[in-house]
Amino acid sequence: MTEEQLQQRMQQLRSCQTLTTIALIGAPVSLLVGGVALSTAALVCAIVAFVRMRRLVDPDDVPGSVGRTLYVQSVVALVASCVALGFNAVAFVFMFDALLEAMQSGDASALFDSFGSAPQEAPSSGKSIWD
Repeated sequence: MTEEQLQQRMQQLRSCQTLTTIALIGAPVSLLVGGVALSTAALVCAIVAFVRMRRLVDPDDVPGSVGRTLYVQSVVALVASCVALGFNAVAFVFMFDALLEAMQSGDASALFDSFGSAPQEAPSSGKSIWD
């Protein structure tokens, strides 16, 4: 391998590492935030990184090499992004009816009822200072 080819390969590995890092961070964050768009972006980054890594990794690379390590990380990012997108899609499907009803009626209390908890009213003793 010439010096120029080695530099080009290292640049491509850095690009794949960046995409993999974005996917590995974006997938769990999308679960916390509840974003289908973020998990989709993480999945796209993971797919691009995985496809690039399949072309870059050499069959004669030893298991501890940089190429193999990044390949394994891209596979983990791909799986994590798929799982996050699946969970977010299921949550979106379950919440879509309540969200649509709340948007049409203007009553956001229906969203809280869909979580399984009824809104609680404050107990009144009749001896309020505001009466």
